[in-house]
Amino acid sequence: MTTILEAKHVNKSYTVHQHEEHQILKDINLLLKQGEFVTIMGPSGSGKSTLLYNISGMDQVSEGSVYFAGEKISALSEKKLSKLRLNKMGFIFQHSHLLKNLNLLDNVLLSAYLAKNSSKEVIGARALRLMKQMGVDGLASHNITQASGGQLQRISICRALINNPDILFGDEPTGALNSSTTAEIMDILHDINAAGTTILLVTHDVRVAARSQRVLFMLDGKLVAERNMGKYNKQQNIRAREAALSDWLTEQGF
Repeated sequence: MTTILEAKHVNKSYTVHQHEEHQILKDINLLLKQGEFVTIMGPSGSGKSTLLYNISGMDQVSEGSVYFAGEKISALSEKKLSKLRLNKMGFIFQHSHLLKNLNLLDNVLLSAYLAKNSSKEVIGARALRLMKQMGVDGLASHNITQASGGQLQRISICRALINNPDILFGDEPTGALNSSTTAEIMDILHDINAAGTTILLVTHDVRVAARSQRVLFMLDGKLVAERNMGKYNKQQNIRAREAALSDWLTEQGF
């Protein structure tokens, strides 16, 4: 498989109290193959979200290099990096971060309009098709106060997919959802991955990570362990995968 994302010796530090340096990421090396579904787990404060933001170009590494599809994105200008994120990457967060002044359809459309890769007619048709696939097409004219948390997260996934990204990043995308809605969202992400989109998620939830192909464990700013779960399919016993992963996480002290 082709490598889609690679981090080499990535470090990230912040200056606190004007002079004290605090290192968050410590010599991170990570390789992600096209079409993989990978999750990052670890205790709160271990650096998971910081890692996600740095390797996706949302933040700038302090040291080291990040490559996306062979291009060194850690050296790109902010303008070029923004264009790459807009066209090649999709993002889902714990909270939907949808715009209150737009209806749900326009929230999905906005980044495609900014990218200007297709006509408004083509973009509109794709947005409605995505919303139909996610079961939220009936909410197109609604605002964000007229939808449930699960529906808003489905809208967020539509927004993340509107420019047909090569990779989908998620930072605790099910963290604010109940267990049944979490399972529904993970089934959607599984189908997206099966269609060829690479997925990298940060999560605390074993139910989420058990559906991924690989689980990376992070502790004190370092990637310290990895569990190969194998490709998940919906015919498998998800409870058995969850139990096996829980046992492994216990061995890591989680």
